[in-house]
Amino acid sequence: MSSADLRECAPVDISDDDVIAAMKSMQGYIDITPADFREVYRIAYALAKNRLMHALKAADIMTTPVHFVRIDTDLIATATLLAEKGISGAPVADRDGRVIGVISEKDFLRKMGADQRGSFMQVIAHCLKNKG
Repeated sequence: MSSADLRECAPVDISDDDVIAAMKSMQGYIDITPADFREVYRIAYALAKNRLMHALKAADIMTTPVHFVRIDTDLIATATLLAEKGISGAPVADRDGRVIGVISEKDFLRKMGADQRGSFMQVIAHCLKNKG
């Protein structure tokens, strides 16, 4: 993990006053400086975030069964399938059933006027500017 990643992980800066107040509220005494505590906290937070981000695998959240379209499926049927199944994309298979690509909402948005980072609002703006 890079130092930039570690900086990104820290949600708030903890002041010396925060650390001292926290240490005073604990039973017993901890012989550690506020700077040491902040460093330990920052690293522990980054490690915990990294652990949590890698705890789930694709299999844990994927949608089943797999809904796919054939390469020659028209776009109306494709969009209807995605909408009915509540999914944002699907594998595209050739005539032999081999996956050769993926079609997604972003593909539809780009074809309808959105740029690479396309959004639905970009499509609406494009359609309104060009009268549909």
